[in-house]
Amino acid sequence: MSKAAEQKILADDSPNFDDLTVVILAGGRSERMGGIDKSTIRLNGTRLIDHQLAGVQSLGIGKKSIVIVSTKHLAAGITHTAEKPAYGGPLAGIAASLSVIPDSAKRVAIFSVDAPDSWQLLPDLASALERNAERDAAIIKDDAGIANPLCSVWLSDSLRASLAEIGDTHNKPARALVRHSDWVAVDGAGLEVDYDSLAELQARGAVELP
Repeated sequence: MSKAAEQKILADDSPNFDDLTVVILAGGRSERMGGIDKSTIRLNGTRLIDHQLAGVQSLGIGKKSIVIVSTKHLAAGITHTAEKPAYGGPLAGIAASLSVIPDSAKRVAIFSVDAPDSWQLLPDLASALERNAERDAAIIKDDAGIANPLCSVWLSDSLRASLAEIGDTHNKPARALVRHSDWVAVDGAGLEVDYDSLAELQARGAVELP
């Protein structure tokens, strides 16, 4: 097979992100990090939020198709929002993000800032949802078989419907989404791992506090 033909096949197999918005959850009290703003902790010289942003943009997704959920302004040129009242948990943050995503976004990807490798799963998640168009979402399952809705891709309308079924999202677990939707599982292969403590991050490399 020629190189050109191989490249064409790869391009044809790649998911299209034109109608997708990425939501990065970067709020919270970071209690397990000692109250430090985890999004601005540097891992090997790069802020955790920038690990996610650079990764997402490397897939061809522009700034206008990214939403950061945080009470702080973390990056120029990107829409920010936050749940009200603040610190209502990731489910409330997801609900808040839906008020600012563009009308053109038919799909929504959800990632957490403390899982700096999770953006790499976006192509697999998007492809899985494309292959299972009758489902509401594609959600990562970890090695223990536990679904992680903070690493997922949704049909926007389905996400709205699931949140409406849940009702009040303040301080409710994000796993409620799993119970209120029809989804397909995708293997995370460890890329979905989130880091809850400084010790866990230090096992990955040099850590600098803001």
